[in-house]
Amino acid sequence: MDEDTDEVQTGAHNLQQIQRQIHELVDVLDSNVQLLMNRHGNVEELEKLSEQLKEKAGEFQVITRRMKYKQVVRNNRWALSIGLVVLVVVLILAGVIISVVYNDRN
Repeated sequence: MDEDTDEVQTGAHNLQQIQRQIHELVDVLDSNVQLLMNRHGNVEELEKLSEQLKEKAGEFQVITRRMKYKQVVRNNRWALSIGLVVLVVVLILAGVIISVVYNDRN
């Protein structure tokens, strides 16, 4: 009978040990599932932020193109203004020289 009692106690002990291991395994699985869910949430957040960044980059490109165009126009406006001033000065000088030469002949 002692053998039967020992076997029962050993079996009960083994059962408790297996139940403890199963419980630990369930805890580890729960923890892993939580980590996986957090990671999934983080990935979704990163994807969302990536899309927002892509949109902002597109807006930035549009703005920089406009600014570049405005700067080119501004630079050309100054070049045109300076060219017109030089042309007016040359025409005035030509007019003065022509009138001096014409007056000298008369």
